[in-house]
This record gives sequence, structure tokens and C-alpha cells, in this order.
Amino acid sequence: MFYVGIDISKLKHDCIILDDSTKVVVPTFSFPNNASGFDLLLNAMSQFDKESLKIGFEAIRHYGANLKNFLYKNGYSFAEINPMLIHNFSKQKSLRRTKTDSVDAKKIATFILQEGSSISSILPYSISELKALCRFRFCLMNQRKLYLLRLNNILDQIFSKFYSLFETKLTVTAFYIISHYGSVQSIATLNSRSYEVLRRVSRNNFSLSQFVRMRHLAKNTVGIQSEILNYEMKTVLSLLTDVTEKIEYTEKMITKAISKLNPPTLSIKGVSAISAAIILTEYGDVNRFSSPNAMLSFAGLEAIFYMHKP
Repeated sequence: MFYVGIDISKLKHDCIILDDSTKVVVPTFSFPNNASGFDLLLNAMSQFDKESLKIGFEAIRHYGANLKNFLYKNGYSFAEINPMLIHNFSKQKSLRRTKTDSVDAKKIATFILQEGSSISSILPYSISELKALCRFRFCLMNQRKLYLLRLNNILDQIFSKFYSLFETKLTVTAFYIISHYGSVQSIATLNSRSYEVLRRVSRNNFSLSQFVRMRHLAKNTVGIQSEILNYEMKTVLSLLTDVTEKIEYTEKMITKAISKLNPPTLSIKGVSAISAAIILTEYGDVNRFSSPNAMLSFAGLEAIFYMHKP
């Protein structure tokens, strides 16, 4: 076997290839993060059978995305390694704090050689793409939380009693009311025809007594009546609608992708397609974990018990 260590950076990468005895078979060389640079890497690896190569690099932000795509399209398997594993490995091997790109590339190659069992499972690039999609969904979800928080703050100022009408913070009915009727003045003047619309929107969950109470609260609110706040609320509602649509579309893409992969996690009762995708992309091959406790520790969910002295 031959071990390819690649040190990733923004504008260029450094590569070295070792054999089973840690002998350098291809000395360290740099190649730019572009098409001509990737051709240099391909030429260096072309003298070896693809099955005899173990390629690894640290998982550093998005800097290795183009390289991963290139390797995948050319039929090469690769492993993204947690930088902390490389750091701890190098500390065990030497107390010297040498830090150069060429040295780092060799550390990575040596790590693959000596610790190969811990990185033997290499995710296909299709799963790496799914991982990016799951994390993008997470970003969108956080953005929606910020919009919901801002909307809640605005409503507290203009109609503080509004959420008391609903069991949850923002039901479909609640969202329909504030997005279609807008101001407190409009809500206060709703008629029976408006109630029929709301009853259908809520699928009969919004009662007439709730409707009457809502109008009463709107007429007697002490909230701030401001054109600026009304404008801000409309803008946040628009942003909230947009990000919600993006989340739904992203979830459809995730569901489609995970269905094609059809991992065992998808067959677990109570585990949704989204959850199955997150488990697969974040954990990878579960066989690399020695026990369920190891999986919990990896996820940061391991129980910690503190002893308190009396």
C-alpha cells in the first residue's frame, strides 16, 4: 500500500506519498488549487494502482471541496481526518513543534499508515454532498429561529396578548392572521366572513370564542401602533416565508438523496428521512465505533456525573 498525505490550504496544497515502511516514494511537492495543479497531483498518483493508494487530508472548512470533487470524479477514494486526531498523533510522536506544510503532509501520510484502522471507512463523495446539504439545512433552521424571535419581539410591542390565543408560538392559523390582516386595527374589525376563512385555515381548530376574544384583545391592546413596526413585521414575515420554503425544498432534496442510498438507519422505526441522513453523514460507518457509549461520546451526549461532597 501507498499513503498519500495532503496538507490543505486555501490557495495551494502540499502532497507526499509514503510506502508501508514510511519510505518517501514521492517527495513533498506543492500544487495550486486549480485545474493545472490537480493535474500535477494526478500525474504523481498515476504510477500507482488506485486500489493501492490510501489518500487522506484534514477536514478544514471548505478549502478541500474542489479537491474532493476532483478525486471523486477520477475514481479515487479518500478520507477526511479530524485535525485534532492529527494534532494528538503528532504530539505523541514528537515533542518538537515543527510547523510547515511539507511536515504536515508527512504527518498526515504517517497517520494514515499507522492509524489506518481508525479511518478505514471512507465516505463516498455522494455522502459528503449529502452532509453539506444537511448542514445547510441546519443553517437555514437557525436563520428561521432568528426571524421567529424577531417576529415575537415585534408582536410583544404591538399586540402582546396575541400568542395567548394559541397553544404554540406560531401555528398555521396565527401565521395566516398576522400575514394577511397585518395591523392590530385590521384584526379588531374582522367580521363573520373572516372567521369562516380562519376556521377553514385552522381545519376547525380555531373556535368562535377564540375569534371573539382575539377581536376584543385587539380593540383593547395597549401596544405601540407604529408604521415602522408594521413595516418591520411585514418584512420579517416575508423573510420567514422565504426561508421556510427553502427549508422545505432542502428537506425534499435530502429525502430524495437518502432514499437512493437507503442506509439501515432509514429502516429504524421513528427515525425520519432527515434524521437518518444526519446520522449517516455525521457518524459515517458506525462499525468504526467500539460501543454505543463511543457513539454517544462522539456526539457529545455522554452522561457526566459529578460527585458533590457534603
